[in-house]
Amino acid sequence: MPTRGTMFMQEITTQTLTQNTIPTLLDTGFKLYIVIENLNLSNLYELTKGDEKEALFINTRFSSVMEVSPYLVCLNHLNSDLLNHILKELSGVIIASTHTLPQIRQHLSHYLEVNSEELGATYLRFYSPSVCKSLIEEQPEMFYGFHVITPLMNRSQWGYCKLQQYNLEKKTINISKKTAEIMMINRWGAWLSLLPAWQHKTNKDILKGAMTIEGLVKNQLKSQMLLEKWRNLLSDNVDIIDNAKFQEILEQTQDERTRYEAATQLIKYYKA
Repeated sequence: MPTRGTMFMQEITTQTLTQNTIPTLLDTGFKLYIVIENLNLSNLYELTKGDEKEALFINTRFSSVMEVSPYLVCLNHLNSDLLNHILKELSGVIIASTHTLPQIRQHLSHYLEVNSEELGATYLRFYSPSVCKSLIEEQPEMFYGFHVITPLMNRSQWGYCKLQQYNLEKKTINISKKTAEIMMINRWGAWLSLLPAWQHKTNKDILKGAMTIEGLVKNQLKSQMLLEKWRNLLSDNVDIIDNAKFQEILEQTQDERTRYEAATQLIKYYKA
């Protein structure tokens, strides 16, 4: 059963985004904004040079570390290099609104620190695509009043969510345990897609892989080397994830290497 957020989100290509979605938004009076990681990362500063921008840490308790603040940028024009950076590096999200830059910055800054069922008060990187996607899927209230466009985990498609029909007002956000779990799965999805082989998969396949990795980690997989091996193994054998015998191997209580070798042998058996 789809969660309430997944019913909102539409998968679109960059071509659809640049030739249809964004022009339609601009033609109907919306302004285009991006919320991105710190400008000192990579070449984000050069890509946003000349665009009006404000740091999200302004007038918050994080203002003493302004040098690492994420930024809200109002785009003067459609910058294909910037869009490509956001998509390939998962460095931010896009929002469309009729409100001004200061109004949106003040609104979004409210959500930099929220309450979590598991951690209490916690910093929320809602501008990270993996977190943004999770919130839209489970707790989209903080994006009410906006059109939201976020890179998907395969780094080749976008998720488009229309929430502009709701009032733009500050909400009290409490991150549920379920939302936190989905955030972790989506982070694993982003990690998987660092490997080029995963970037050619569907978002559904990446989700399967991410859930598998999350299950392995919960089952005491700690070796970074084996994590890398699992990432490579699964990228070539996504279909095995739904296999009942494969799932049995994942759930068995055994040491990390034995589990990996058993999975490898099962895959070889089916390929023989």
